[in-house]
Amino acid sequence: MKQIPYGKNLVIKEESFKQFKQESKQRLEKAIEGEKTESVLSFDNPEKIRQLLTEKRLELMQKLMNEDPESITQLAEQLDRNVKEVHNDLKLLEENKIVFFEKQGRKKKPIIPYNDIKVDYSITKSLTEDSAKA
Repeated sequence: MKQIPYGKNLVIKEESFKQFKQESKQRLEKAIEGEKTESVLSFDNPEKIRQLLTEKRLELMQKLMNEDPESITQLAEQLDRNVKEVHNDLKLLEENKIVFFEKQGRKKKPIIPYNDIKVDYSITKSLTEDSAKA
């Protein structure tokens, strides 16, 4: 059974694998000492963040955090979207540990257990052959 990180904050960010390993070790040490840590979702490329957090998914996340729908169907109605599309978005967000589901009888209630979600990535100028020659 998945542990749902109720009450934590989530940071979605761009970082290299090396940075991820270093920061994960620091977060683990803090957690062992009893300090509250935030959940982190890391990507090595800001484009992956943009692909995950589309405008419709951000709207879905906002609705989940603020209106607490009881089911996927109710969420789709609140968003005025097709249930299948909403379900597909929820599945992708679940795979990335942004959305979780609570079983309520035969229904699955989608939830975002985080108090706050922060997205942190940089846009930098890439070096091309022309700029490298200058």
